[in-house]
Amino acid sequence: VVSSKGEVRTTEYVVSHLKPGINYFFRVSAVNCAGKGEPIEMAEPVQAKDIIEEAEIDLDVVLRTQYTVKAGQDVEIMIPFKGRPAPNVTWRKGEKNISSDPKYNIHNTESSTLLTIPQVTRDDSGRYVLQIENGVGEPKSSFVNVKVLDTPGACQKLQIKNVTRGNVTLSWEPPLINGGAEITNYVIEKRDATKRAYSSVTTKCSNTTFKVTDLSEKTSFFFRVLAENENG
Repeated sequence: VVSSKGEVRTTEYVVSHLKPGINYFFRVSAVNCAGKGEPIEMAEPVQAKDIIEEAEIDLDVVLRTQYTVKAGQDVEIMIPFKGRPAPNVTWRKGEKNISSDPKYNIHNTESSTLLTIPQVTRDDSGRYVLQIENGVGEPKSSFVNVKVLDTPGACQKLQIKNVTRGNVTLSWEPPLINGGAEITNYVIEKRDATKRAYSSVTTKCSNTTFKVTDLSEKTSFFFRVLAENENG
């Protein structure tokens, strides 16, 4: 006898303390005021053991693969999955494992993972890859692209290409991160080496070269270039 008299009043019951590797038969009898009725018996034996299920991304749920957000907002990426035992979860941005990075908030359950990227900037743009595995079958992965709308990053490889009397020609490469929009303009500024403040040379430049004219031959200058897009 598994249950005592009056203990089971529903049509479900959890049998505890069963031993692994042993076949069990069970039977159930209904009881009323007249006594116990005829039992119903199982036709086949069962074993008490964990059900093993290969880890899988839950494709029954429509997943977003692209997030486009403005700088300063939070991004929440939730991906459901299946598997028994519960899969281990790893998040990467590109090749970098971010699972223990304090910048990100990651909340895992037995059936889903939630990656939160707080107050995104242009540097948070990129591909985020989720990998799950539970020792059954092969690891599975899914990816999400995040595009942050922000001002561009810094221009690259600013050089002086040509120097003549009172003139210099500057050249540079576009930013590695464009802020989620095409570069529309470059701003060139100069600074007298004896001063702290920069002054504008031009606010309208569409190319990655520019000739600065009318410079004093007796003064040393610093130059800088800033990229602009539709976000600033």
